[in-house]
Parts: sequence; structure tokens; C-alpha cells
Amino acid sequence: RALESLLAAAAPWQIMAGKLLGVGGVSLLILASWLGSSAALSLAVPEGGLAPAIIAELGRPELLLRAAVIYCLAYSFYESITVALGAMARDSASAQNLARPMFASLVIVFFVALSTAMGGIPPAFSGLLYVPVFTPFLLLLHPVGAVSWAVELSILILMAAVSFPIAWFAVSRFELQENSPLLFRSKVPQG
Repeated sequence: RALESLLAAAAPWQIMAGKLLGVGGVSLLILASWLGSSAALSLAVPEGGLAPAIIAELGRPELLLRAAVIYCLAYSFYESITVALGAMARDSASAQNLARPMFASLVIVFFVALSTAMGGIPPAFSGLLYVPVFTPFLLLLHPVGAVSWAVELSILILMAAVSFPIAWFAVSRFELQENSPLLFRSKVPQG
């Protein structure tokens, strides 16, 4: 009953904000543990390698700020998509079915970004930087200065601009129904 009362008292935008902040906190905890384990690894293996190079770069505040902005925008973009998909579902099973293609796409995006990091971005794929789904991964793989600040700022603004209508869609799908045992359902189009 306490959950029903909370959901009945919360506005749709508050539900969306709670989802973003809750999952974001877990995400930041995971990120902090990765960075902490990298730091510990660099102390254990002082000769060369990836971990000491990453730790050395963490000492540059402009890189940390750039990575933090990219991370926050990427998180809000992908989490808005996830919440929007969940809002379209009628139950947990359909939400999982709707989310599967998104997560498969994320794996593909990750491996495309990883392959470009190893062998450089092929000219045929250079435009992927301007596609919001690829933007955060590819921006983080480009060294600072490889993309002009004006282009980098404009594609980050594009990614944020795409996030807002997705988040608005998710928020607009939430509604409370009086006869529901949970008092919380997503809107189902009436046909």
C-alpha cells in the first residue's frame, strides 16, 4: 500500500526523474568501482599498460569534465529511451521484449566503437559521430582536439535535443488508473 500511495502522489515527471536519478546513482557507483579498480591495478602493475595510461589521464581536469558531460548526456539519452520503452509496455514481460532490440543495438554500437578505437574509424563510418546513438562512444574514443570544439558542442547539443522529446514521450505515457491494483499503468492506445 505504501508504494501505491507514493505512485498516486507523484507526478509523471517525478516518476521519470526518480527513475533517472535512481538508476544514475547505481551507474555512478559502478563507474567509481571501475575507476577505483583501475587505480588499484595501476599500483599493482607499475610498468606501462592501459591502466596507468588511464590513471595519468584522470589527472587532467579538462578531460574529466569532457568525459563527465559526455557521460551525463549519454546516460540521459539511453535512460530516456529505456523508460520510454518501459512506458509503452503493459507488463514486465512486454517491457523486456521491447528492450531487447535496444540492448542488442547497444552491443552493436559498442563493438563498432571498439573496432574504430583499435583500427581507426573507416572513412565510410566517419558520419556515425553525428548519429546520437554512436555519439558518446565515438566522442570518448577521439582524442581531445581531434574534433573541433564547435563540432563537439553541436553534436552534444543534438544528442541532448533528441533526449528531450524521448523523455517527454515517456512522461506523457504515465497515468494512474483508479481500478488498477498498483494504481500505475502506462497508457494504452484506444483503438
